Amino acid sequence: MKKVFLEAYVVSVREKNLKKAPNLVLGKFDGTSSVRFIFKKYFEDIKQHKVYNIKERERSVGLKTLKEEAPYLYGTLQAGDYGYASDILDTTTGNVNYKKKKTDTDPTPFHFEFCLPDHSKKGLMLIQKFGTLGIRTDLVYIIEERFKQHYPDFMLEINPAVPADIVNQYIRKGNIEEISFIKHTIPADKADWYAGRKTEQPGELILTVKPEKPGFFIKKVSGIVEIVKRTKKPSEVFSMPDFEYDSIKAQIEVNGRSRTIDLDNWQRLKSSFDVTSDIERAVDGFPKESSVQKISRLIMDDLIKDTGIIA
Repeated sequence: MKKVFLEAYVVSVREKNLKKAPNLVLGKFDGTSSVRFIFKKYFEDIKQHKVYNIKERERSVGLKTLKEEAPYLYGTLQAGDYGYASDILDTTTGNVNYKKKKTDTDPTPFHFEFCLPDHSKKGLMLIQKFGTLGIRTDLVYIIEERFKQHYPDFMLEINPAVPADIVNQYIRKGNIEEISFIKHTIPADKADWYAGRKTEQPGELILTVKPEKPGFFIKKVSGIVEIVKRTKKPSEVFSMPDFEYDSIKAQIEVNGRSRTIDLDNWQRLKSSFDVTSDIERAVDGFPKESSVQKISRLIMDDLIKDTGIIA
């Protein structure tokens, strides 16, 4: 069963020809135009023409559903490859059920959701991945190409939500519930103590500090942020002469949900959320649209609360 992910991106607009141009308010970046209204129009155009063919990539994109609940805009796009012919086989019999033509495509549905408040200078986009298949390149291409044509003096930017920003907000706003210091081998002296073995052994030795009361690590918050920024080494924040650790993981509670962050590899948090276990499958095997939308909105609202990206 293919895994389902939702990936987060930040949406912003700025003037094109100004150095270090600030982000503009999404609801009137040129004085009158709203980014959400513009995006909605682009999607409606795709639906009107049934398919949008990206000839350079031999990709075909269609719009299945579109809904607006200001400041949200969400729906389902269908995308697939074309440009080659092949036999479509029945996997139970091996028989050819259909001969695919070069102009045919086998589209996969992908959920998308934007939060684009008119008063804000930044918005958020969540898009679905289905296994290794995704819609990001197609979607960004369609939107950016049209935006360039209609608003040549402005630059639309759709970039991955920066992991460092997310982690820093989690650390500063959340409660650090526990910190684990991890040694990626079992040292010889510890192996001798616990198992009577005289040499270093493969495995892990973990020291976890789990206080009963919240706020225990409050004096270390700024230091942990420095670790994430790479301006301090972990050993400069947590000096432990009797335990030489290799990595640190922190469990942080934010808005009632716990997240475990590897402070050495926080990039893994990057704005990709595995929602495989949170969604239902439709009879065709793809994620059920309503269940993806439900978890998408929860993640979107959590990101808004947790990161402060949208002010």
